[in-house]
Amino acid sequence: MVKEKLIDWETAILRNPADQLEQLLAPIFDLAEVKKAKVIATGLPAGPGAATGKICFQRRPRCRGRREG
Repeated sequence: MVKEKLIDWETAILRNPADQLEQLLAPIFDLAEVKKAKVIATGLPAGPGAATGKICFQRRPRCRGRREG
């Protein structure tokens, strides 16, 4: 409704229950990028939104990045 200029941003925020604001503010994946992505693993979702960081694939117990801090 904000994008269609039917209501302003403040009104849109006030229409959402306070317990759902955390979900609204969580980052999400770009749907165009999701369609292009190659699935390398599956699992259970930990929560709404997206994650950032580096992935390390090694047979050793620890990755070099962790040793370097």
